[in-house]
Amino acid sequence: MTALRPGRVLASTSAVTTACVLPSFLVGAMAVQIRPELGFDESGVGLAFAAFFAAAAFASAPLGRVTERGGPVRSLRAAGVVSGVACLVTAATASSLLTLVLPIAAAGASNALCQPAANLLIARAVPVHRQGFAFAVKQSAIPAATLLAGAAVSLALSVGWRWAFVVAAGFSLAAAASVSAGPGAVDAPTTSATS
Repeated sequence: MTALRPGRVLASTSAVTTACVLPSFLVGAMAVQIRPELGFDESGVGLAFAAFFAAAAFASAPLGRVTERGGPVRSLRAAGVVSGVACLVTAATASSLLTLVLPIAAAGASNALCQPAANLLIARAVPVHRQGFAFAVKQSAIPAATLLAGAAVSLALSVGWRWAFVVAAGFSLAAAASVSAGPGAVDAPTTSATS
């Protein structure tokens, strides 16, 4: 097995990072369409957005340990799949504020898994002298997600907000599939002298 190419690592980690944070921004961007259909006001949008980031905050430490034990490639793939499934569940089942908040919170947990996994994969696969640039590119995924959510408004206006979540699910699953396994050392669980 050959070493992972830094460019491919950057592309896949950035794609998964974008996919995992996108559901929160879709809620905000689609709020004008979502609120009347599901029957809640602006505070409900805030609750859904807060649920995403609360789940991410509470899950970050435990899922960081999962990444260390399971390896960054597996964790990134899992994060992308969870985000994709959360988007599909949102599109298929959201009928109230609660049924919107629950899958969005699950997407928040996927974001908590994605962030340490992406960072660990970059740290292992990208040469040290290029890591500043690599981490900057990876961090640009968050503003990219806001851009995509804003662009999805035109899709929502023509075919409905649920289709924006379906497209986001496809993007998430494709991003998860783009994460390549490299040499064993890149995806090996983290070990320590105290384990």
